[in-house]
Amino acid sequence: MNLESLFQHIVLTEQQAEESRRLMREVRSETTRCREKIKKATEKLNEEKIKLESQVQQFSEKSFFLHLLKIHENALERQFSEITNERNMLLQTFEATKKKVMEEEEKFMKEITDFNNEYEITKKRELLMKENVKIEISNLENQANILKMEMKSMERDSGPLNELQKQ
Repeated sequence: MNLESLFQHIVLTEQQAEESRRLMREVRSETTRCREKIKKATEKLNEEKIKLESQVQQFSEKSFFLHLLKIHENALERQFSEITNERNMLLQTFEATKKKVMEEEEKFMKEITDFNNEYEITKKRELLMKENVKIEISNLENQANILKMEMKSMERDSGPLNELQKQ
């Protein structure tokens, strides 16, 4: 190898080394950019993971509350059904009692009417009322007669008074 070829070989090797260093710098630079992208992506992934965990927690809580509400709803429906059944039974009892009371009342009224008719209490009462009315009328007539007599006596007593006034 001669010197010139050696020199060319050195220059070529240096160029290759320079090219290799340049490529190495680009690779390092690209590696650094990729690592930053990876770091940002990892941070974003962690943020999204935290958000997702929060949403999962909220969903879990809402699911739990939904389950509790369903249990409460079923209990209320059962309670409503029981109350409705009890109300219907009470209404039936009330209707039966009302019917029984009406029958007892009719029976009682019939017995009172029969008793009154048997002992003629209503007729006696009517007679008693008629007698009371007659007595009251008689008392009023007596009072009217007394008043008429008093008026006549006053007219007589006032007769001389009238003559005096005329004179």
